[in-house]
Amino acid sequence: MENRFKKLQSEVINSSYNKSWNEAVQEWDIVDFAEDTDMEESCKCGKPHIKYLYTISNRVTDKVLKPIGSQCIKKFEREDLKEEINIYEQLFKLVNARRDKKFIALKSDDKYFSKKLIDYLHTQNVFTISEKYNNYEILRKFFSQRKPLTDKQDKLAKRIILTDVFQYLDREIENKVKVKTEK
Repeated sequence: MENRFKKLQSEVINSSYNKSWNEAVQEWDIVDFAEDTDMEESCKCGKPHIKYLYTISNRVTDKVLKPIGSQCIKKFEREDLKEEINIYEQLFKLVNARRDKKFIALKSDDKYFSKKLIDYLHTQNVFTISEKYNNYEILRKFFSQRKPLTDKQDKLAKRIILTDVFQYLDREIENKVKVKTEK
């Protein structure tokens, strides 16, 4: 494990302007992400069989490293990157649940949604906003309310998930999931 961390440090520092780990990790951003359900890929650190594959780019040197596993990105000890990873993994969870024909509700024990995911979807312009309705504000309000949703609220939340969220998943996320191959 220690050797893998040293290999990761070497890869990151060699591709960074700053040559100390704590400064070098500040130069990197996640620029792409994918899920490999077959877990056939290996991280730059050498760890085999990673499920979540991230591409990171250095905004100073323009160098790109991939694939990087989520556990290695967490070693950067940057809260912003950890939050991004959590959001991307929630998106994959949603895509896989939909593909497996699972029931997806705004408030469920499976925890498909979070305030941060809803906010992220808003930044991606996922939600319909009209003069009459702002689907982002509606979903955020329903998610935050402590009492159970009324039947009317539940139906509206499901409609927003079907029309806005699922369209986004189909358009932007579905192609980032490598489906298991038949063996």
